[in-house]
Amino acid sequence: MTAKREIESKFELPIGKDILLCTTEILEQIAQKGWNLTATNLEPLHFVYYDTPQLDLYQQGATLRRISGYPTTSKPKAAYRYDYKTGSLENRMESTLWSRWEWNPEKIIKKLAPELEYTKLEEVAKTDTFSFKLYYKKWFTQVEVSVDAVSLVPEHPEKKKINYFGGDGPQKFRELEIELLRGSEKRYEKLVHQLQEKLQFTPINEQKYGRVIGMKKGNV
Repeated sequence: MTAKREIESKFELPIGKDILLCTTEILEQIAQKGWNLTATNLEPLHFVYYDTPQLDLYQQGATLRRISGYPTTSKPKAAYRYDYKTGSLENRMESTLWSRWEWNPEKIIKKLAPELEYTKLEEVAKTDTFSFKLYYKKWFTQVEVSVDAVSLVPEHPEKKKINYFGGDGPQKFRELEIELLRGSEKRYEKLVHQLQEKLQFTPINEQKYGRVIGMKKGNV
């Protein structure tokens, strides 16, 4: 399967600051730069990450995951999305497939990265992620801006309503992601630079999977 390059920038959003205020600031700044908001969407998503018992994919900076929970407003191609990502954040390659079926990790890796020979893969982490997506266009360039609140699902979770935005616990983090969907990479980079300069968000050079493993190890 042919992988595509993922052009994306990531920034830390502080847990202690009201996330709605953060989002409003982001909206205002992008609008001031002449970008037109074309669509918005709320996605309460469930992520399952797979790896070997020795975390070989994590050690290599790769990600293998299943995503579900897409609302109909997202117009998902099927119930489950499967991703395999590899490479540094500056040169990230991504392979994606959709299916109405829940695959085991061996089938996922066989379809997305058949060149790999891992025979023992297992579920290593789960997260609930509330993603507020904003789609912008300027001339022929389109970007996706995501405000993500990520919560690690405990191995033995209590039955209670998930509070995506509340709390300052160690098992949560928030990110701003800006991804180029199509068009001018130069125009996209200018927007990213302007937002970082104005809002002073801290850049992140790590994929979500790396941060999730950090949470499990108690490093986040």
